[in-house]
Amino acid sequence: WSSDVCSSDLGQPTGLEPEPRRLAWLVFRGDRLIGYSISSTFASDSTDFNTDGIRELRRGRTTQDDVRALFGTPSGKAIHPIALEAGGTRWTYRVQWTADHQLHAKTLQVDFNQAGVVIDFDYSATQG
Repeated sequence: WSSDVCSSDLGQPTGLEPEPRRLAWLVFRGDRLIGYSISSTFASDSTDFNTDGIRELRRGRTTQDDVRALFGTPSGKAIHPIALEAGGTRWTYRVQWTADHQLHAKTLQVDFNQAGVVIDFDYSATQG
């Protein structure tokens, strides 16, 4: 978009912060993209996610379809060497916002084997 477009022209905030924003992270190995992640606090494409489903994740049992049903479409994906296994993938769910002059973020990373079954996952939340 053009640099003269203000954020209020692009959509409504989710309530996480007064001025919504989008962020993107790209990870390259040489000239090959091996991972990406986005974060949005715009209501129309928010990457916020409900953490209640984390207790449902089971290593060796939960599938990609299960994870998508629990958390929706991931806001990022990566392949090996970011993903733990060659042939596997890592899905990322992430939202980052600023409130009370502090940076907040919550991130869920789920690693799948080549068959699309969870082999590991990690959740973190930061404030400040």
